[in-house]
Amino acid sequence: MSSSSNAYQTVELVPINNSQFSVTKGKRVIFELQPDLGFIKGRDCVLQLDVLNSSGTSQMSALNNVAGASSLINRIDIYSLNGTHLHTADNYNQFVALDNQYFYDDQSNLTSLEGCGKQVFVKDATGNVTQNANDNAANVMSPRKTDGTPVYSFRRNTCPLRLPLFRWFDDERLVPILVLQGLRIEIYLEDPKIALQAVLMHKTDYLNNDAESNQDAITDITCLGTDGATADIVIPDCASVRDSALAVGNTVTITDAAAATSNKTISALADSESGSEISCAATTTTARVAQSTADLTEEASKLKVGHACLVSVPAGAALTMGNMEPAAGGNTEVVTVDNTINNVNESKVVVGDTVICDGVAFGNTEEERVVTNIDLVGAAPTSIKYTLSGAALAAGSVTKFQRKANTQMRTVKTLAANGNKLDITLMQQGDDSGTKPDLLPVTGADEIKITAKATVKVTLDSNIAGASLAEVKLRFASDDRAATVRPTLKIVTVPFPDMQSVAKLPFNYQFTGYDLFVNTLPASSLKHQQDINSVQSKAVCMNSLYVNVNNEQNREASSYFTGATPSDLNLNSVQYFINNRLYPVQDYDPSTKAERIVNENENVKALRTINREPKNLGDNDGANLEVYTNSYIHSRELARNEYVFDLREAEPQIRTGYSGARGQNHTINTFVWSKRIINVSNDGMRVILEVNVVLLLFLFYQV
Repeated sequence: MSSSSNAYQTVELVPINNSQFSVTKGKRVIFELQPDLGFIKGRDCVLQLDVLNSSGTSQMSALNNVAGASSLINRIDIYSLNGTHLHTADNYNQFVALDNQYFYDDQSNLTSLEGCGKQVFVKDATGNVTQNANDNAANVMSPRKTDGTPVYSFRRNTCPLRLPLFRWFDDERLVPILVLQGLRIEIYLEDPKIALQAVLMHKTDYLNNDAESNQDAITDITCLGTDGATADIVIPDCASVRDSALAVGNTVTITDAAAATSNKTISALADSESGSEISCAATTTTARVAQSTADLTEEASKLKVGHACLVSVPAGAALTMGNMEPAAGGNTEVVTVDNTINNVNESKVVVGDTVICDGVAFGNTEEERVVTNIDLVGAAPTSIKYTLSGAALAAGSVTKFQRKANTQMRTVKTLAANGNKLDITLMQQGDDSGTKPDLLPVTGADEIKITAKATVKVTLDSNIAGASLAEVKLRFASDDRAATVRPTLKIVTVPFPDMQSVAKLPFNYQFTGYDLFVNTLPASSLKHQQDINSVQSKAVCMNSLYVNVNNEQNREASSYFTGATPSDLNLNSVQYFINNRLYPVQDYDPSTKAERIVNENENVKALRTINREPKNLGDNDGANLEVYTNSYIHSRELARNEYVFDLREAEPQIRTGYSGARGQNHTINTFVWSKRIINVSNDGMRVILEVNVVLLLFLFYQV
């Protein structure tokens, strides 16, 4: 026991059934609070959770984005040490996630102390908010050295114990541990595949304005072999080991160019440096060898065999090959009619190029088309036929046919010194045979630009079957999210000079708690009626969250926490039927912008009844104003201020309508909140639910 002041003392408790636990669904962690603790400040009690990523294959994981370390706790049961059941907090982690999203305007402590992600909401304008390898918050549980070596160790998280019995949802008063004859707190752990999110690979699309995206390695990652050790592969769109979400020791499944699969272990990871733009010129008719026009070494170029690079090809001059005309049949083909131009290479247009066309066939308006095929026609041959994308062409001639400048990702196949220059053989990604259409000009007249891009080289524990430099696929061999936790409970006690006189019997202790009601929403249902069979006589509100049970183990973000939005559900009508009355009088459609305001207003009114003022209704970024970025709930206020509502004879229902069916069944998790009283007398202890049994006696001390 350590003293924090003359008035308060902090007591540190460890579980009575172990000190360390593998996170497994249903595993219990038990704390006992002895009666001699007297009175405690329940809202100041914290659960210290030291968490270790214990994946057997070193897969990177992060705590859930919105629940943080509390995501590891599925349920909490509280008993008096005499065996009396006092309260159960079902889906504890689920409501903590709602608490974190709705009740904090400054969420920085949730990230730094409780292990939440850098953005404590579940969706943005594009979908779920994920944990990616580029986020510092995602890496704290799964750090690695720059070479990819994992350094996973216990990471401390400090979370308030958000227990109704500790008056988390009431004004603060002392919790009478002495009068309650001590407490036994049983914490049930969560499934790690619900509690933990995968850390995703951060990728950059160099061909699309450097657009950023995240990809889970449980799906196929496109890689390239290297010209050399066939145990090496390269991830071309990933800039660094830090971005890769891979670690040394990961077990991965490799699919080679022949579609054969094998499981391997990552033995090394390394960054490759990006380079500056190199001016080059084509040197052969195949255009696969470009030669630098300035003094340049391989080291200075940053080009490596097997690495990705950007190749910028300038626009070609308008072709002077005489008239062109649509082929017979008025389809998408144009044919040269100048017999002197009969070599495909001389046209400087290849399959895949975008060409600018004009003339009668194009309505005398410039159009852009993509060349999908090139053929030589005639016995000599005498002309060239180009097949173009898009609609069929009108009759008439083509007066302009010009290659548009383009940029493509290529792979370095070979590098060779040529005096003070480099001979660089390029190929399209994944084309070991060189049969894919080339995109370079075919003479040295046109300058091209080559830029080496940063990539990640992955070294495996054994060679890959098949030819090097071929396209291969990488994915995790299994979903190996796992964690180990060391819990500690820190209790703040308040000493009294004469504790026995303070705790005279009978003694009544009131708090606000909830019951959880789970209902199934069938995928095909267009009208649904949920009966709430509550016997609470002092109810104050109810909230409902929708969960797609098929996606609870989703690696990017569990549906258990994200819930489902009205658009996910096709939800277009919400109304409550309580005590033979409809609330509100007119049902509302939460999927529309106008009536989303109605839904949020109903939420605010309801949440205020549990002494928690809503401060954050979601991400207020302009792009997200019309999106439910917090986990979607709809609510109903039943009573306010000091009043309560008797549900025993009210037969409450939640009536919802849907514009269409859903792909899967959902559950509707409804939290019904009410006032409870624990009555302790000489005859024993009981939890009182009925309003007419006992008068409320506030025999507590204000803090």
